[in-house]
Amino acid sequence: MATLAVVAYLLVTGAGPAAAQHEHSLSVPVSLGPLALRIALLYAIPAVAGFALLRGFLDRPDKNTTAFVCGSAALGVILELMLAGRLEMANQIVFLAFVAGCFPVFLTLAPVAAPLAEPARRAAPFVLAAASAGALFHFAKAWTGAGLPATLHSGVILALAGLAWLPLAGCHRRAARITVHAGSALVATALLAAAAQATVAGGY
Repeated sequence: MATLAVVAYLLVTGAGPAAAQHEHSLSVPVSLGPLALRIALLYAIPAVAGFALLRGFLDRPDKNTTAFVCGSAALGVILELMLAGRLEMANQIVFLAFVAGCFPVFLTLAPVAAPLAEPARRAAPFVLAAASAGALFHFAKAWTGAGLPATLHSGVILALAGLAWLPLAGCHRRAARITVHAGSALVATALLAAAAQATVAGGY
């Protein structure tokens, strides 16, 4: 991503002198800032979704993996809020999704959050289930033609906010683990499809 950004920067800055020499005009149709944000978002979404799809086949993730996935989900939520524009959610829900998406990073990296590790582990499946239900509702509404592009982006934010808690989730019962992993894989697949649709349709 850094290499692409540097190349784009050099192309943009070098356009001025070249135009002056040859008396041509050069217009750059894409702004570097939003482009970098879009590239970062398209990194974050597959990273989170890929982990969710593989979680059922992996051992419990270590701290580095947990921090990476939670950080990617938080980054995705923030970038979606910056790029999506209007959303089909109440401001209170948007705020809760933002907190839910970013709080696992604090739980993973902040030493002062150590006493919260066990309560977070127990709460993670419920947060994941609530956010996933909201995300699937928005995806279904968008794909049946009843929603606007804002509906699709709202579902992406909720899906990322819910999957941010997947690395923290720890279920002792086999049935609960299977339910969490299968549900997360379903949401991850829908998240990838929604992100692809939004990208192709110029939604970012």
